[in-house]
Amino acid sequence: MFKIKSKGNFIFSVAFFIVMSAICAVQFPATDVPEKTEIQYSTGIFHIVTPAKFVNHVDLSRIGGSNDSKVFSCAYNAISNGRQSTCGDTKFLQPYVGKEVTIGWYRQQPFLGFKNDMPQLVSIEMNGEIMRSYEQTAKTNDGLKYVNIGLYILAFLLSVFLYWNNGRIDKKFAKKKSE
Repeated sequence: MFKIKSKGNFIFSVAFFIVMSAICAVQFPATDVPEKTEIQYSTGIFHIVTPAKFVNHVDLSRIGGSNDSKVFSCAYNAISNGRQSTCGDTKFLQPYVGKEVTIGWYRQQPFLGFKNDMPQLVSIEMNGEIMRSYEQTAKTNDGLKYVNIGLYILAFLLSVFLYWNNGRIDKKFAKKKSE
């Protein structure tokens, strides 16, 4: 049977696991792309927006011939609000800049009090040619689920390792103190 050797180490390990699990849990259900019938479409002039290093969004201006514009994220989760979003390599996106494209998108559902206000890019179509499809985005997001499951398992294993290692360190410290 499992015996707790150090309450402090045990509490730290359990707290670490709970925090890591919460992070994975917040990411996991928020990666679902809605059904294809729920996707909205906007047509306008394509631009790339890079608000920070390693982050890029897509901007669509003159939507439907008006002066409206909208920035799209590729975060696909409720907590980042686009801060850690990349919509692909800018080399891939560069050929669309300044051209009229149709963007498929949706609004991310809030989850556990977190809300991502930026519309999420799903597809890009130009001149009847699909450059990025709904299916590609859905498949990528399915892959993110497996990454989250892997992170959850890693968090569990790491918390067990922390408990074991801290117990080992405590034994060495107690041994030195008694000498």
